[in-house]
Amino acid sequence: MLQPFASVTRVTSPRIIMCQKADSGKRCKEGDAPGAGRELTPEQWITADTARARAMSVLGDVLKKKDQLLMEAPQWMVSRAPDAKGPEQVWMNRYAVLTEERVTHLKSVMRIIQLKEDSRERFSPTYAYVYAGDESRTVYLCPMFWEAPELLQRNSQPGILIHEVSHFCGAKDLGYGSDARSMSFCCHGRGIRRQSSSLAEPSAEIEQVIENADNIEYEFEMTLNHKGKYMDNSYTCCRERNQDSVCINSVSSDFLSYHDNKRENAINIKKVAEEMIRQSDTLEKLLKQLHEKADFFSVNPDKGDMLRMLSSMNLEHLGAIKECVEEIVALSRRVLEALHEFHDFKWPEGETFGQGLHSLAEHILGHTLYSEARIYTF
Repeated sequence: MLQPFASVTRVTSPRIIMCQKADSGKRCKEGDAPGAGRELTPEQWITADTARARAMSVLGDVLKKKDQLLMEAPQWMVSRAPDAKGPEQVWMNRYAVLTEERVTHLKSVMRIIQLKEDSRERFSPTYAYVYAGDESRTVYLCPMFWEAPELLQRNSQPGILIHEVSHFCGAKDLGYGSDARSMSFCCHGRGIRRQSSSLAEPSAEIEQVIENADNIEYEFEMTLNHKGKYMDNSYTCCRERNQDSVCINSVSSDFLSYHDNKRENAINIKKVAEEMIRQSDTLEKLLKQLHEKADFFSVNPDKGDMLRMLSSMNLEHLGAIKECVEEIVALSRRVLEALHEFHDFKWPEGETFGQGLHSLAEHILGHTLYSEARIYTF
């Protein structure tokens, strides 16, 4: 399961994370600590505090509309989109995984940030910067910030503040400007579609949309933002009257309501098959022990020896067999509904019951629908 942004701790050698203007939009980089900025002028304070208020309003509005806009933590990923993926309209490109917990965290930190300015020439193409691990939660506003759009849109003042605050919530700078990639999600965010069919560990792709500050900013500015104009005191796309808000129609109903039962059943059946292997191996060992006792009786027909052998049999051993069989029956019932996917499976000739279950379970795990090359669970 994906975890919330990590808590930030002070580092011994402060570094700054600068958000600068670039040809593609903007880029971020780390640099040496430049020294403290200056207090804002009264005019700057009005602009900066208004930007913070707008950002707070946007974050609060997202929480009000959480059922329509926010996501659940991803639970599975498919590596090849064309196969068994469900209707295409259920997939939605989003820049970041925004859960209720994460937006609440952003809002709580936004409320307590300190604002200063740094207009030195060395920061002339810079929007803002923060100190890595700064417990004072100070955002230093640079020349480009004052030129940015006041209302929420790409590279806007509220978006820049959300970007900087996300660093205090554990976000990194993994891709910048035009390099900030979106990813395709479905099922309220539970499912992710990989960008490639590579069998490599998908953690890097997930990290791109979980912990990248640019992605978090763009999710607000480009995904959730209004697509209509603000006219006659409301937005034309959704009739929202609050200008510093997000659009309730920015996320499709298919993304919210579609439940990929086939895919999630595939995950469940995969786990069932693994448990069947364990149980069938256990049953095979227990039955082997019974066979050994039966073989002993066949070569030792003496009644006295037989009675002694029966009296030495541990009832717990028989109870274990009973429990094992009951568990296998329960597992088998769960897998029956998926057996039509395995029409090519034939019970191996000459195999015992336990061996046959083992073969069936391995066949399930090897089936293309449930292949490790196709599905990852978190």
